[in-house]
Amino acid sequence: MLDERKTRKQPHILTFEEQAKLLAVATPHLRCLIALLVDTGLRVKCEAMKLTWKDVHFEKAQIVVHESKTMAGRRVVPLSEFCRAELLRWRGLTGPEFSAFVFPNPSNPSKPLLSIRKTWSTALRNAELNPFPIYSLRATFASRLSAAGVPDGFVSQMLGHAGGLLQTYSKAVDEFRRDAIRKLEKFGQSNISRHTVTEPAPTNRPN
Repeated sequence: MLDERKTRKQPHILTFEEQAKLLAVATPHLRCLIALLVDTGLRVKCEAMKLTWKDVHFEKAQIVVHESKTMAGRRVVPLSEFCRAELLRWRGLTGPEFSAFVFPNPSNPSKPLLSIRKTWSTALRNAELNPFPIYSLRATFASRLSAAGVPDGFVSQMLGHAGGLLQTYSKAVDEFRRDAIRKLEKFGQSNISRHTVTEPAPTNRPN
């Protein structure tokens, strides 16, 4: 039988130049979501879009994932300085007093945002990038961790994957997770495009 993995379409790995273009044209909530996905590797729908403000611990610079598709997905994810800054920026526009969710449904703030597809497509078009699904940003996180020197088994655990020797014999301690993010930041700092991201235009707080 054919190996399905060989015929599966490979995810698009976002370059830092493409990231800068996307962030420059993204709406405030999409900008924050992009930063979150590329620097944490959260699953888009079941983790990132259901994230609540109480799960974001700014003082500890970490996110606690309480809900995921697997038990292994329930994990603590350290925040890079870039991601933390974007979350703080977004909280200044719409915080816990507006909705418990980081990405609320604008028509019903008591529920999370259900879809980002249209906003994502618009951002890709405005950034003059070829279409690719937003969940490729999770693969981008994994690729950047590997490029930064983080072992593959540990990358898998950072993504919340089940199985593997690392999860079979031990739980990664917080310092190992933070070291992985430090390597990710150092890797990003070597790419000049990351330091030339256009600041978003001032935006009024959602009604």
